[in-house]
Amino acid sequence: MRAKTYLLVLSLLLGVVCSTYAQSNKVERQRQLEPAIKTFEEADQKKPPPKGAVLFIGSSSIALWKNLADDFPAVRIINRGFGGSHIEDSIYFADRIVFRYRPRLIVLYAGDNDIESGKSPAVVLEDFKKFVAVVHQKLPRTRRAFISIKPSPARWHLVNKVREANWLIQEFTRRMVELAPAFVLGSRPVNEAGRRLNQGFVWDQTAGYRAAHLKRYLPNEDGFWEASWYERGHGRFTPISCGSTRIGFQICTDLWFMERARAYGKAGVHLIVNPRATATPTLDKWLAGGRAAAVVAGAYCLSSNRVSERGSTVTFGGQGWIVGPDGEVFALTSPARPFVTVEIDLNDAERAKSTYPRYVS
Repeated sequence: MRAKTYLLVLSLLLGVVCSTYAQSNKVERQRQLEPAIKTFEEADQKKPPPKGAVLFIGSSSIALWKNLADDFPAVRIINRGFGGSHIEDSIYFADRIVFRYRPRLIVLYAGDNDIESGKSPAVVLEDFKKFVAVVHQKLPRTRRAFISIKPSPARWHLVNKVREANWLIQEFTRRMVELAPAFVLGSRPVNEAGRRLNQGFVWDQTAGYRAAHLKRYLPNEDGFWEASWYERGHGRFTPISCGSTRIGFQICTDLWFMERARAYGKAGVHLIVNPRATATPTLDKWLAGGRAAAVVAGAYCLSSNRVSERGSTVTFGGQGWIVGPDGEVFALTSPARPFVTVEIDLNDAERAKSTYPRYVS
């Protein structure tokens, strides 16, 4: 019986430092939004909102919807709109104004401020994906809805970008059903006992969130500064299982240490996962590395890459891939094709272990 799995190359949550320019803008904006969040917290202390309500969150279109409760008289409503916010701000403040309410449905409106600030439709999509992933991790039974970005007369020069962002999000949400039997793989920054680390993780419906790997190899390239921001992981490259699928993580620069891929192959992994943030001029080099890792391990290699915001000092290429056990490129992602699905046979990875060059020792 053939063992099959359906894999999606998404722009995963990457625990990588953004450009100084974009980071400083975000920090300043979130500092300005802090009073609104504190106002919500004070209101919650005086009158705690009900659990299981419908939470409306996002920018001023939600904040200024003063008759929201009247428009939905049969529904328990929580309004947590805060003007001037971007999608990523709803992620940043989620611990304080989303998760604690345990809503049955979250309705998000945001995106026009993002585009007005210079973010591309592709970046808006990436931030929306992150919001979906973060909410699903903490509130797996909570449903999510997105109100499409409205064309504003004052920002009519951006209408084509608004339409593109809406289309990208619509296509993504239509294909979310393909994730139903799957698991989610990614990386994110974490703080553990005072140490800041880049952690690979696995999420599935059975086991929920599981830490899978800590990034070991930290370069200190201009615009990234990983060795300055993070501490090295413990150096254990241990496979993790999701059902019958064995997975090995090599986060970004970890990929270049081929002895790790070979060890994963000896341990019987089916997939090597490589979430990364790499610049556009290096895309061919990284794809070559992914193909080499797949051949060395006799495993599939999956990678996704960050997409740059406008004005970033580093232009991230956004190209992800699915590579077969003999280095064959099954699919590449791009701005025009950010979401791909490929059917693979795990038995091919198992058979590859006994063929050249894997059997040579």
